[in-house]
Parts: sequence; structure tokens; C-alpha cells
Amino acid sequence: MGTMAVACASAEYQKLRRVPMLTQMGRFTDLSFGQRQWRRVEMAGDSQERAGCIFCKIGAGEIPSEKLFDDGVAFAIRDLYPKAPTHLLVIPYEHVEALTDASDAQRAAAAHCLEVAPGIAAEVGVGARGYRLVVNQGAESGQEAPHFHLHILGGRAMGGMG
Repeated sequence: MGTMAVACASAEYQKLRRVPMLTQMGRFTDLSFGQRQWRRVEMAGDSQERAGCIFCKIGAGEIPSEKLFDDGVAFAIRDLYPKAPTHLLVIPYEHVEALTDASDAQRAAAAHCLEVAPGIAAEVGVGARGYRLVVNQGAESGQEAPHFHLHILGGRAMGGMG
């Protein structure tokens, strides 16, 4: 199994992160997010699922979107149909459809979204007040896009679940 190295040159993230990948290594892309400088390995090839996936197209820059966060492994955008005053989506670049069928690399990419969510919530001003993290898996859960993504909802008191 290969690895994807993602490094950030900012003072707050002076460490190397390694995310396992089953895909072949591709070319490096330098990314900027504010004062942060990132290097991401782009995956070689393009599977059938990735080719038609809206989140893969946003990640690749084929569909324009304001990325509020991008560390080369995952990115965050605003939900087009917000269910709360703050409603963001944290999306891994790795195409992950269902966690139940995910490879180790895909599970690592999904787990990374959970790792970065608290920092993203803090940056948009809901970290201290409270926020909800939601992951939908499958049609009965209400999942609309067949690519794993994590919802960050905040900016108001949340009602009970169910």
C-alpha cells in the first residue's frame, strides 16, 4: 500500500501527515490556503465513480466553489442548501462512497474529515458555542451525493435527533 504525503509549511502545522492510499501515486500540486502552503499528491487515473462525482469535480477544480479549508487531503465548502446558519461540508479528495465497503485508505480519508472538523468549526465561529457533526450513509439516511462527506451544522440551538 502506498502513502500520500501532505505537508503544510505554516508554523501551526509543521508536521508531515501520511494517509494510506491504494491508488498509484501521481503528480504533486502545491496548494495555498491563506498563509498555509500545502503539497498534495494527485491520484493517477480516474475511475468511473470519480468521473461523474460532483464532489470529485469540485475537488479537482472542474466545478468552481469557494473552499473554506483545504489541506490537500480534505476540503470544506458551504452547503448549497443549508439546514442551519452555519452548514459546511468536509469532503475527502479520495472518492469514498460507502464506509461499509471502504478500503483502509478510504476509511483513513473519512477519518481525516473528523480530525479536521473541530478546527474548521472554530475558524467559522461555532467551535466554542457548539455544533453538530452529521454523516449520512445510504439512501435511507438521506445521503444525496454518493461520496462520503461530513456536515458541520451550527449557529443556532439544535433540536433533538430523530
